[in-house]
Amino acid sequence: MKSFTRILGALLATIALVTGAALPEEPQLDTRIITESQAMPIARRQGGCMSLDIPPRTVDRAHQTNFQWVIREEGRTDWNPNNNVHVLIDAQSTEIDHRLTVEITNRAQRFGNAVVLSRYAGDTNTGPIQDQIRIPVGTAEGRNAAFVSRCIRLPSLHGSWWWQLEN
Repeated sequence: MKSFTRILGALLATIALVTGAALPEEPQLDTRIITESQAMPIARRQGGCMSLDIPPRTVDRAHQTNFQWVIREEGRTDWNPNNNVHVLIDAQSTEIDHRLTVEITNRAQRFGNAVVLSRYAGDTNTGPIQDQIRIPVGTAEGRNAAFVSRCIRLPSLHGSWWWQLEN
């Protein structure tokens, strides 16, 4: 019986020693530096952006505005295509992950519309459209403005990107 107790005691001491060695002494604080792209909203980090590449269609090139400079400078800009619609583009991390945040406010326009982003191969909006993305504008109801915020994944940053309000 004494030998059983001695063996059991030695076994329990060994188990305690092994389990204690497997646990960390103290939890360590994570002191890594987090970059801006890592701190972006989780939906963007997990790839929750729209990636709509619709077939190119006829666009009114006379009313297109180039926003490629915003992507190059990783900045923000806004645009008022008419008195009712306001568009904000945020390209602060587009060079890193091809993602662009587009916010559209429709203050009084009663019909549905869209902001169309078109990419051309060169610096001008001539030649065939390489990529095109259509972002629906919300319809304003009564005195309530419609607000749409989208994270868009641009298929390519080459060439030049232009935006316009769909006719």
